Amino acid sequence: TTVGGATATPTRTATTAPTATLTATPTGACATNCLRSTNIALTASGLNKVTVNASVTVKTESGAGVVGAQVQVAWTRPDGTKADQTATTNGSGIASFTTSGGRGTYTLVINSIAKTGYAFDPANSVLSKSITR
Repeated sequence: TTVGGATATPTRTATTAPTATLTATPTGACATNCLRSTNIALTASGLNKVTVNASVTVKTESGAGVVGAQVQVAWTRPDGTKADQTATTNGSGIASFTTSGGRGTYTLVINSIAKTGYAFDPANSVLSKSITR
């Protein structure tokens, strides 16, 4: 029986009463084949019309860059508008994004990272970053 991430396994022998073994696994934890965003780098340029570039670095739990992972992000621009974007990591494990608008604060939030055979590990990831121009 599994409840709240813990598994109870009833056992019984001929001479003892039933017992239960409880194994707890933290919810959302990833131990192997993990996808982690380890860095978000933002740069901004322009005066009245601002262009913001983002580089999201995706690595495994052992620190290896992940090629071919789909990174889904959401931008929030200074005027409050939002833009969803998806990019694939390159040979160095970096996904690149761009947005533009007026002067002010731009925020990038990572919504998910996916690749077959891997699990996104948000608990051990950098999930957002802002820049003001």
